[in-house]
Amino acid sequence: MLRVYVTLIMILSGYFLNAQVISDVKSDSKLFSSLSDKFQIGSFNLDVIFDRNTGDTVLIYFRAMPVMAGVITDKIPRRGKDISINIKLLNFSNALLSITKTFDSYNKAIYQGLIIHPNYDDAFLVKSNLGVIELEKRQVDKILLE
Repeated sequence: MLRVYVTLIMILSGYFLNAQVISDVKSDSKLFSSLSDKFQIGSFNLDVIFDRNTGDTVLIYFRAMPVMAGVITDKIPRRGKDISINIKLLNFSNALLSITKTFDSYNKAIYQGLIIHPNYDDAFLVKSNLGVIELEKRQVDKILLE
């Protein structure tokens, strides 16, 4: 009988500890706290990544920032030359970088995307601005409202 009580206590304590860990991760946690709120990526770097295939490991270099390493999980052709890719970022808890490359009427590449993880409150918007690719940190709830 003592074994039953000990086993029950161990199961319940494990459940409550696990519930506490899960709630700690989701409440006001920041995955990208080590990165600045805004920075740039060179377009050459992204052009090379769009030439890679599903399953390839890629490195994303920032201007004056650390590197993101990831694996291309999906490569989806869109209309014309437009294409979308999804990258699982290995050094950011497998956050998802989803980015689309489209072309304007002058055949100039335009990038739009998002870096997000379901267990964290912060994310990055990826967008082209006057030929420069910018990443801007946002709160997930603010992105969903925009």
